[in-house]
Amino acid sequence: MENMQVVLAAIFGSGVTSAVVTFALNSWHVGSKSKRSAAYLAQKIAFILERYAILAADSLGDHDAAIITDGHHGTTASKLTLFSELPESQDYDKLDAKILDRVLDFPDQIQLANSAIDQLFDFEGGEEAVAYAAKATNEIALSAIAIATELRLKNGLPKRNLDFEGYQVHKWLKDRLAKASA
Repeated sequence: MENMQVVLAAIFGSGVTSAVVTFALNSWHVGSKSKRSAAYLAQKIAFILERYAILAADSLGDHDAAIITDGHHGTTASKLTLFSELPESQDYDKLDAKILDRVLDFPDQIQLANSAIDQLFDFEGGEEAVAYAAKATNEIALSAIAIATELRLKNGLPKRNLDFEGYQVHKWLKDRLAKASA
C-alpha cells in the first residue's frame, strides 16, 4: 500500500510538473511569435513612412527647382503626396498606443493639409497656396521620419539611415524647413 502511494505521488507529481512546463513553453512560444509579428508590422509601417518622406523630399526638390527657374524646370507644390495604404494585420493592438495613434492619424493630417491648400487656392490665391503646400509637405515628411524612427526604436528594429550618396533626407528636410521659416 505504501509503495502504491509513492508510485501515485510520483506519477501525479510528474504529471503536474509536465503540465506546468508545457503551459509555460506554450505561453513563451505564443508570446515570442506575437512579439515577432508586431515587430514585423512595425518595420513594414516604418518603411512605408520613410518611403513617404523620400517621395515628399523629391517633390520638394522639384518645387525648389521650379521656384529657382521661374517654372522652367520642375513643378511647384500644389498638394501633398497621398499616403499609401497601411498593411493588413491582426497585430496593430500589439503596437504602442501612442505611436499607433500617430500612425493612424498620419493620413488624416495629409488630408487636412490638402483641404487647407484647396481653401487657400480658392480664397487667397496661388502664391499663398503653393507656399503653404511646400511648407506642409516638408513638415509632414519630417513627421513621417519621426514616427518611423519611434516605431523602430520601440520595437527593437535597426535604425534606417536615409542617406543616399551624401544626400541625407532627414537633414535636408530639416535644413530646408529652417531656411523657409527664417
